[in-house]
Amino acid sequence: MPTWSKLHSATNDSLTIADLIDKHPDAAILWFMLIADAGVWGRFPAEPRLLKHRIVGLSERLTSAVVAEQTQVLVDAGLLVAYDDELSGTPAIAIVSHFEHNPTHSWHRLGSPEFGHPPSWVTPDDLATYLEKVALDKYAGKDLRTECTKFLTTPGDYSPGPLPETTPQALPAERVQSPETETEEENDSLPGAPPAAPPAPVSVPKPSRQTLEAQLEALREPLSDQDIALLDEFLHLCAAENKSGTLTLGRRVNVTRDLLCLRDGDGETVGLGAGPWCYGMGAAIRAEAPNRNYVKQAAGSWGKKRASSKPYEEPSSSIGRGDMMTPEEIAAALVPQTEKQRAAGTAALREAGKRLHRRAVPDDTEPENDSEEEAMHRQGLEMEVEQNVE
Repeated sequence: MPTWSKLHSATNDSLTIADLIDKHPDAAILWFMLIADAGVWGRFPAEPRLLKHRIVGLSERLTSAVVAEQTQVLVDAGLLVAYDDELSGTPAIAIVSHFEHNPTHSWHRLGSPEFGHPPSWVTPDDLATYLEKVALDKYAGKDLRTECTKFLTTPGDYSPGPLPETTPQALPAERVQSPETETEEENDSLPGAPPAAPPAPVSVPKPSRQTLEAQLEALREPLSDQDIALLDEFLHLCAAENKSGTLTLGRRVNVTRDLLCLRDGDGETVGLGAGPWCYGMGAAIRAEAPNRNYVKQAAGSWGKKRASSKPYEEPSSSIGRGDMMTPEEIAAALVPQTEKQRAAGTAALREAGKRLHRRAVPDDTEPENDSEEEAMHRQGLEMEVEQNVE
């Protein structure tokens, strides 16, 4: 998946980089190519053939032997750290200052790293902040133990500040006893025995790509072309918010399912319905706000828009933008009952005709500059007004 990393302007003032360019140009080339492919974690396989294939696979001059030699130059310069990775069981290298220049604000969307942490790794501040928020239940559906396991750390490993202490759950009132009243028969635990360890969390295997594709197809299959177009545009906006500009297949399935549940309901909540849902989706897309709550809030205005619509609207065309008459104008123009009302109706029609002239031609050109189609449209409007006046 395409990724990108930031190259800090301090590179221009670095004597280390300057020495690389002057004394080890191949190492400098390799360094910048590593930065380009660093992604979130800035870690790579140390095996020369794998590293050459991944970073400079198209280069003929930078062979595997040259890559191995120049990698050691970067390690000696303090730009890379080499270590034996316990997670993958293979040697790995990591960019030492990667997280200083590439902060990440989407830890809740990330998975486990490909390679484990190097020995000198310190938890980045933004990751520590994210874990603190998870500990305070500020991310729905995120568990601190699971997140720490995913990022290969423990709840006590990050800063700033310690985690809030958890309060043990109290026993039911009828089972709470003091040490004086508790008998040996009621306490069947062995003296000095350590407390039982909590059961290990059950790991749920991730669905395969084929499974996710089948799920997405099943969700989209009964939809109309209009609904599919709205979903595709919404997903495109979601992808645009990511650094990579793409969405994982699992994320596409989850967003699609969530939006359809918003429309149709999920058995416990009532859905918005097709009309309000389409209106809300369109509003979110126009506002470039791919957010479920925005769709829901905008859908609430659908009924108000229909209730406030005018009873008469001139259909728009490729020339004009349409015209709309108020109920008073229609009543005055079409239902004259006295001479006074007839005169008022005639005046209303003439005023409406003037507005039709102004709105019919979007570029406000003079009649003599009209195209043939515009002239026919203008003439038809004038004849209609004259007939109604007569």
